[in-house]
Amino acid sequence: MLLACALAAWSCLAAAAPASSFDITVPNRNGPGQLQISALKITLQLDTSANIAVNLQEAGSGALATESMVLTNANNDCFLAPDDACFKTFPNTPAGAVSADRLTVIKSQQAGADPGGADNKLVLVLRLRSNLNEGGGCTSTLLAPETWTVSVVGGAARIVAASVQSLDKQTVGAGNPACGTAFRPIPRNDGPVASISGTPQILSGGRIGVDAVMVLDRSGSMSDAVSASPGAPTKMLRLHEAAATFIDMWKALRDNECQNFDVACPADGGAPAVQGPVDRLGVVYFDHGIKWLKELQASSGIDGLKEFGGLNLATEKTAINAVNPSGATSIGGGLLKGAQALAPAPSEPNRKIVLLMSDGQQNTDPLAQVSGSQVQTTTGGGAPVALPNQPPVQIYGVTVGTGVAVDATINQQASIASNGFYLNTEDDAAILPNLFVQVLQNAVRFSSVETLRVISDVTTESAPFETSFPVTTGTHSLAFNLNWNAAMGSLRVRLTPPAGATPIDFVPSTATLGGRLIGNVAFPRVGVAQSAGVWKLQVMGGLGKPVAFNLSLLGDDSDVNSVLGPVAAEYAVGGKIKLSAQVNDLDQPLRGLNTQPAAQVKVFVVKPGNNLGDVLSDANVQGGSAPQGDQASAAQLKLKALLAADPDALKHANETITLLDNGAAANGDSKADDGRYSALVPADFEGHYQFVFLVEGKSESGGPFVRQQIRTVHVRSLPDPTKTQYDSNIVTTDGGKAVIIVATPKNVLGGKMGPGWANYFWFNAQGQAPVKPKDNLDGTYTVQIPFTGTPPKVSLHFLPEPVYRPDSFVPPAGSLTPGNSIGDNIIDNVPPGPGQPWWKRWWWVILIVLLLLFLLLRRK
Repeated sequence: MLLACALAAWSCLAAAAPASSFDITVPNRNGPGQLQISALKITLQLDTSANIAVNLQEAGSGALATESMVLTNANNDCFLAPDDACFKTFPNTPAGAVSADRLTVIKSQQAGADPGGADNKLVLVLRLRSNLNEGGGCTSTLLAPETWTVSVVGGAARIVAASVQSLDKQTVGAGNPACGTAFRPIPRNDGPVASISGTPQILSGGRIGVDAVMVLDRSGSMSDAVSASPGAPTKMLRLHEAAATFIDMWKALRDNECQNFDVACPADGGAPAVQGPVDRLGVVYFDHGIKWLKELQASSGIDGLKEFGGLNLATEKTAINAVNPSGATSIGGGLLKGAQALAPAPSEPNRKIVLLMSDGQQNTDPLAQVSGSQVQTTTGGGAPVALPNQPPVQIYGVTVGTGVAVDATINQQASIASNGFYLNTEDDAAILPNLFVQVLQNAVRFSSVETLRVISDVTTESAPFETSFPVTTGTHSLAFNLNWNAAMGSLRVRLTPPAGATPIDFVPSTATLGGRLIGNVAFPRVGVAQSAGVWKLQVMGGLGKPVAFNLSLLGDDSDVNSVLGPVAAEYAVGGKIKLSAQVNDLDQPLRGLNTQPAAQVKVFVVKPGNNLGDVLSDANVQGGSAPQGDQASAAQLKLKALLAADPDALKHANETITLLDNGAAANGDSKADDGRYSALVPADFEGHYQFVFLVEGKSESGGPFVRQQIRTVHVRSLPDPTKTQYDSNIVTTDGGKAVIIVATPKNVLGGKMGPGWANYFWFNAQGQAPVKPKDNLDGTYTVQIPFTGTPPKVSLHFLPEPVYRPDSFVPPAGSLTPGNSIGDNIIDNVPPGPGQPWWKRWWWVILIVLLLLFLLLRRK
């Protein structure tokens, strides 16, 4: 391992206890065809997110004084602080050097962009400007190797793991040492690179390892078709495809990292610049029972968390395809088993990831819920118990379909609370593999793997789909996944490198379930003299008819890093969703993309076009029965029947928005020209808002680049006191009197909350127990409250917490408070409306009138 670390562009350390310091040795690269190292990218994994002070000191040179910097974790965004908190230029310039060295601190930018407990990660970029004349052909000023010491001020053992990557400014494909302006990761076969000595743990390949458990839904509802279209596949089939894609893409990324330097790298002769760490995979299925994959399929080797490299992936994918849906849904049980397997290990800093996939309709203990920043489970209505290992466990929720009440909110909030993110596809489950790849990309994001392109389109043999994309000088490798309907024929992919290089063809060896093709390219590559520049991508094939496909293209890039997504929050109708985009150009934010020629910072939005509550309330359909072995509420069954009768009942609207870095409140930008681009999207209707981010431009460190991300935000509908309507009526019953109240809860924009909320609305009458209303499935809720004497004071309360509440739920004493009241003095404030027929309420008056008429007629 240590020999491999010495040969790799990324240098790593053998496993050991946390350290207080380590050394970095920078060699003197003076061999033929070599340029001096221009920059070091140092990644630190710390024990906690507590503030830390770190010294960087060059040993053996009196010209450079010790540089001390306090790295504070309070802002979670270095670039919002004054510049000197991010950038430090060393005070002295060594004799013979043209410039002083510079240190930059790169911090995590936003939840979901980095590991759970992302504040434990620090990236330092050390620009070794004193070692070469950057403006004079990169001529060397270094006479001998130099050593830098990274140490914790005070001597505390805070550094769990570390890595360093060496970059130079050699023009890619030049053949001779030509000095360029962009940075290139030095390949492991291109002479000496910086190396580490010390005692922190392994952090090779520029990233920590990943321990990921896929927690997958196999309940009865997964047997439903993904849409009402004839011949539509089941949710379970799409899940099989997505799980297989996740595994295959993970293998492709690991192949690019060249896991073991003692064996051959990928068969195409590539020589990756990085080395990968140890990763582990687990697969848990849940219905009303919770089982590892091996407990369902004996051929599987996954009965817990297993080392990825030791698994027979073909066998595991076959086992996954053989799992069938049945039973009820216990999301909490699945999360519990997955999280229990992800206990932190003192001997390694691996990330702990749960990929939760469900159609979102939990109904069986243990149930999942969220309270503040904690994901919890409950059983039998008992006290909630925090999910184990929080942190470091990070949850990524991926759901299929549309739900009612709190289904989507629970899944989204579980992701946000654990520093993950949430993805959904309502009616296009064919993109589910792309969503799984988004999670995978984020899982290995501790280094530099990002999504370059996300494509949903069609192709034919005679008119192939074609597009182009830029690759930076800092890109180590590419990997893609392509999914399509195999019944439409076979598809293939062609990647054409820049500068007229020979195209690289990828053809599936055999037809796979649903149609799937995975490909990867590592650099440097035989036959590809120049990897940086504009590549061409073609998708071709089929049986003569257009073939729809979905493709994700990933790149591992040391120079350009992006953070694209919605700002993590709970959004409700009437609010605005804040979107943010930031690109780091190696060691500084990339500013000016709004004015850079041909650059763009945009997001394509697919949002609800009508209000779910109104549509479901007004629909004249009858709900059917729940899937075999599963459960569903009357509102869920009505929604299912509605979408079966009219798949287009829930409308959608599209728009493209430009994100601006202008400091204007109108688009949510807090500071102009800080490299953070912002936009606000009005949340007019309840439902899922889908965002596809696209950022394209030119960076100083790596040249032209492109980045994309898919994200989802679920917007809640919350009742508004001023919009909610009531009808009240006092009636006579056998036992006395009662008030009948019919409530129509509406949100702040006047949209109906709709069916499915009966367990969250509670009427409270003075001196009586809270009363749950009847859900009339038309947007109204009815309650009858008995009383004697004068009518009681009645208030309506809404319990907004993202918690599944079964029909047996009763609010605990003291839980109905003025803070969750949406209507007080309902009877006093609203005129009595119709209850019993008028002739029943006024029978005695009618009788007297008839008697008088009878007497008058007799007198005549």
